Amino acid sequence: MKDDYLRLAADFDNYKKRAEKEKSMSAVTSLSMIISSLLPLIDNFEIAMAQEETPGEISALYKMAQAFLDTFNVKEVPGKGAPFDPSYHEAVEKSGDGEKEIVGEVLRKGYQIDSRLLRPAMVKVHSE
Repeated sequence: MKDDYLRLAADFDNYKKRAEKEKSMSAVTSLSMIISSLLPLIDNFEIAMAQEETPGEISALYKMAQAFLDTFNVKEVPGKGAPFDPSYHEAVEKSGDGEKEIVGEVLRKGYQIDSRLLRPAMVKVHSE
């Protein structure tokens, strides 16, 4: 009877841990979906910021969007000059014949949240 009680207590403890883990994963998945839908907006702000004469309102909105990403610990995937990593980068063009592959140009930034990839970076790869 004591063994049955101990097994039941262990099963209940495992259930509580599993339920808490599923709850936290659900929150991260929901947050990832929301942030992923905002990434094209960030891309468009960056295109607008690259123009010669950018209105102050656009740069202010861009800074607010960056602050929003910082709040949720969203980081950019390593870009130009970083070693090519297929788990973070999506290669659209490759040049050179060497073995060492390096990101030569970033066409679209990639983002990750707490080491979970939201969107891979679209890059041109140069081999040395």
